[in-house]
Amino acid sequence: MGMGVIPKGVDRRDVPVDLVDWVGADRLIHDVLEAVQGEATSVLEVQYVAGGERYRFQMILTLLVYAYGRGVFDASEIESRCLSEADFRYLATPDCPGAGVLRMFRRREKSHVRSALARLFQSVSQRLGVLGGVDAEVEASRRLEAAIAADNLALDY
Repeated sequence: MGMGVIPKGVDRRDVPVDLVDWVGADRLIHDVLEAVQGEATSVLEVQYVAGGERYRFQMILTLLVYAYGRGVFDASEIESRCLSEADFRYLATPDCPGAGVLRMFRRREKSHVRSALARLFQSVSQRLGVLGGVDAEVEASRRLEAAIAADNLALDY
């Protein structure tokens, strides 16, 4: 099956857990970068300070949007993948923030994460012709809530 084609027999409203299944890995990275660029430039240029460390706001936002688009919701898993998988490492360059920083960023910048996620789902659904079947805002909120739930569960154990 070619990338960018919804498999035969799949309901066009059923967004896959991992968007790579619909668009491929390279295209997803490109789409995430575009979605994040939709945020105000002044916000993207901010240095995000957490635990005495400085991170680029844009990098953390990009990393979270990519992870949530891939169906990776637990901040510890995102941190782990930054160390072990090339695509996550590429987006987190030069330094991958720890799980605590990712959770704090998500809490503090929830509206930016949600709006960038919504732009990602809107872009993918338009390109694939599933605009009528995918509610980008609902899918973005669903992914954000899944991340909150995954982290709450992880912190409970």
